[in-house]
Amino acid sequence: MLEEEYSKNKEDVIWKYDWNLKYWMKFLDIPEKMLCGYGVEVGCGRHGIYKSLPNNMVGLDPIFFDDRKNLVIGVAEYLPFKKVSFVISCNGIDHYLDPQKAVNEMFRISDRIIVWVYIYPKWLVMVMSGLDRMHTHHLTEKDVLLYLSGYTITHQKYYSPLKHWKLTKSLFNRLKLIIAHLVGVRGLCIHLEH
Repeated sequence: MLEEEYSKNKEDVIWKYDWNLKYWMKFLDIPEKMLCGYGVEVGCGRHGIYKSLPNNMVGLDPIFFDDRKNLVIGVAEYLPFKKVSFVISCNGIDHYLDPQKAVNEMFRISDRIIVWVYIYPKWLVMVMSGLDRMHTHHLTEKDVLLYLSGYTITHQKYYSPLKHWKLTKSLFNRLKLIIAHLVGVRGLCIHLEH
């Protein structure tokens, strides 16, 4: 599994982000009131927001990262939860085997979710599918909105190269992000309600 190797080699560390609650709230435009109650971060990865909220959030991922009590091993398509206050999926939907089933599962357990995903121009989807095997899907904005149709969008934001530039301290990764933006790749954050 490519992602497991990526994690094991700690390649995610080269991004040099400050992985803390303040960072995540700013990155995902999370209103403070949303973090009241109990939440789930689906596809949390090694540095997820769940680490900053151990008392009111659990992280779910198919890869075992550490022995935190609030990390659950599982997949987005079969969430082992009943009802929660909110769900966050940051850079996960393009990794899920069945994005539509995962979105439906997220809304089965909560009426409020935040989805953050990279979107690609149509011409680049086929190219990236051959080059980037870590992501199961390379989605256009239209694809993402189709998965989310039927739910109410309350907030939608595109990430500019400047925002990405400010969020990493790694010059190499800043350049990669700028190149991605130049060819039309964008970060998209959507807050939804059911």
